[in-house]
Amino acid sequence: LQQRHASLLSFMDHSPGQGQFQDVAAYRAYLARTYKTSDAEFETLLADKQAAAAGTMARMTTLAALAKQQGVSIASHDDDSIEKVDALASLGAVISEFPTNLAAAQAARAQGMATLFGAPNILRGKSQSGNMRALDAVLEGVADCLCGDYSAAALLPSVLMLPELAGIGLADAIALVTQNPARAAGLTDRGEIAVGKRADLVAVKHLGGLPQADRVWVAGVAALSARFDHA
Repeated sequence: LQQRHASLLSFMDHSPGQGQFQDVAAYRAYLARTYKTSDAEFETLLADKQAAAAGTMARMTTLAALAKQQGVSIASHDDDSIEKVDALASLGAVISEFPTNLAAAQAARAQGMATLFGAPNILRGKSQSGNMRALDAVLEGVADCLCGDYSAAALLPSVLMLPELAGIGLADAIALVTQNPARAAGLTDRGEIAVGKRADLVAVKHLGGLPQADRVWVAGVAALSARFDHA
């Protein structure tokens, strides 16, 4: 932050008992399913997480003050209650990443925060942790942005599915991965096709199957040109 290498600060707390993992059992099940973690390994990880949780708010307060001093946008993560949203908003958070339920998402919107959900959640039709579905967030009108999360390749297909799945216009769907996140992060020089903007552009081919990025321009300069054989 002090060296101005960061443009966004996200406060993530993955300790069990809140957020993504509402109890220790949910955390254990996730690690066993995803990483085949043994009981001994789990107990070590659990102890480390619980120890690291001490003093969280003090550290967050210090970092938030530095981020605001440097003009860096702040995001909360896995908000699971109105109280947590309010606490993070008081620190200056302007983005709520992956609110776990509708009440938290609505509270974030009420605070003027942009809400962000995962594109893979759209493709899978569910959260990998059993929390709020991204599609339900779109349907409820509480989703402002989609991110690649653990699979950047999910962005294009998820966006192009939304007009049919959620009944929204294509322009509104595209805004979830362009204009809206750019504005939320304070990146006012990009996110839309307009005079004076950066001209970060993607040409997409969708000839059946999954859509493909055919050409990419970064700041108006060609960065990728791909050719796909559809024969």
